[in-house]
Amino acid sequence: MSDAKPSSPSKRSPLKVVLIVVASIVALVLLAVGGLVAYANLRPVNAADYRVAQGDLEGLTLALEPLVNRQSQMLDLSTDPTPEQIEAAGQAQRDQLKAFSDAVDAYGDVRAMKDPEMERLHQRLVTTRDEELAPMVNDFVDNYAAVSTMVKVCETFDASLPTQPPDDADRAWFDAQVAACEEAVTAAAASTIFAPLVKVRQDQIAAMRVGYEEYGAAVGKGDLEAETAAQEKIGKAQVGIGTRMARGLEGVSSISHHTFVAVDIDIAEIDTYCTDKV
Repeated sequence: MSDAKPSSPSKRSPLKVVLIVVASIVALVLLAVGGLVAYANLRPVNAADYRVAQGDLEGLTLALEPLVNRQSQMLDLSTDPTPEQIEAAGQAQRDQLKAFSDAVDAYGDVRAMKDPEMERLHQRLVTTRDEELAPMVNDFVDNYAAVSTMVKVCETFDASLPTQPPDDADRAWFDAQVAACEEAVTAAAASTIFAPLVKVRQDQIAAMRVGYEEYGAAVGKGDLEAETAAQEKIGKAQVGIGTRMARGLEGVSSISHHTFVAVDIDIAEIDTYCTDKV
């Protein structure tokens, strides 16, 4: 019969027991968190999600306001801004456009976007931003300096012309007088948003050029009746240019306003939809 004693079961150290317990707790917590995340991702969108989405719309509106206000200020071309002021204002517009663009992208992450209709409305806002707002703002900023120069140079041209054409005035004389203004108009014509304003000058120059050509020919022939008719044509193009330019600027403002309204409408549609779901 053997004298060997049966081996006693090994005892776990207190530290190992603690580590096992902690690991078990961590595993349970991770499992619970994972379950909550999975539930949050899979559960249907509820009224609370729409309320959050609706509240976040204010951020979009606040991001758009500085862009609208800055452009409105810049449309006052009578301020005769310096090149430094033009550059600073343009950079501010670019920064404000980026801030709004980032806000629109961030809005796409709200929980309510799991609703296909919310996603569709958000995508419409993105499309309006990319296809209407951004091109308009970039056009405005890129061509603002050229338009400001056109206004200044052509006003100098207006002031330099005599109220009555001199006897030796003809097409060549007018071409020399209008050269600087026409060059400025050509540079500004690259813009789409400023087109209504630029067209006023283009029409004026074309009408006056024809008038001076006819006036020179009439003087050369001694045709007083034709000379008078040409003077009237020149005067019609020259007088009231300030009023016509103001109307052209109203056309520019209308394009700007229409674009911003399109963005506002898209935001309002999302707001209305969220209201119906709350």
